[in-house]
Amino acid sequence: MSTETLLPGYQARRGESLAAKWLASVSTMMRAVLLVGSPGTGKTFFADCFARGRGAMHYFIPCHPWLTNEEVNQGVDVGKVAVGVTHADDAYMDGQLLRAVKATKHHDVVVTLDEVEKAGSRFYPLILDFLQHGRVPDARHHMHQADLKRMFVVLTANEEADIPEAVKRRCFRVTMEFLPENVECDVLRKSTGAPAPACRLVVRMANAVRTKGESKPSLQELRELLRARDLVASVEDTEALIDAFLVKDEKDRKAIERDVKSPGSVLFGEFKR
Repeated sequence: MSTETLLPGYQARRGESLAAKWLASVSTMMRAVLLVGSPGTGKTFFADCFARGRGAMHYFIPCHPWLTNEEVNQGVDVGKVAVGVTHADDAYMDGQLLRAVKATKHHDVVVTLDEVEKAGSRFYPLILDFLQHGRVPDARHHMHQADLKRMFVVLTANEEADIPEAVKRRCFRVTMEFLPENVECDVLRKSTGAPAPACRLVVRMANAVRTKGESKPSLQELRELLRARDLVASVEDTEALIDAFLVKDEKDRKAIERDVKSPGSVLFGEFKR
């Protein structure tokens, strides 16, 4: 299948294109991709687009240090227990990962483990077994096996250093960067209909923040800024729009102003040209 079919709406580079083709390849083995890169480089968007291209159900699991096996496998349903249950099985509630495994009986399923480097150490043994065999235990320690032909896994991470080596070995690994400036401009122009000079200016300001500020504006933030251009009626409105989508602290604002003098005025001029 072509990259455009596998990742509709996604601007894939070589690594992401190969990762998508590898995920979609016919296999009786578990297939998982590990995407590592700064926030805003399109890691979760990759998973969204791949799920859409497959027509798959998408289970999104945000990882955090206090994530428990009960949240992703199976835990006690406190509400049902409080009102009383007739059968012991009714006392339990399936977690996201167990629901995903069960769903492969009837559907293609994409599981995204987002920011996996933030997961606590207790969570990694479960992840390792799942990535190796595609199985998940329930609260009674019964194993539930996914249909591996229908299971696709995407792990994302902002930092690779804290991810156990054993997790990395089980994944197709891709390091993601922001798109080249000319490509980002072209994507924004086509997706928003904004004038090319305005797109170039917004990307220039975003790159100033990415390199000299504190945050990393995403392509989605740039897209939303340009889509809101018809709402502005003044330079002051445009400054507010820049603050809304590109600036997260004072260092970000200073980074823009060092690169573009009077950014609101210049961008407003491009909007109204």
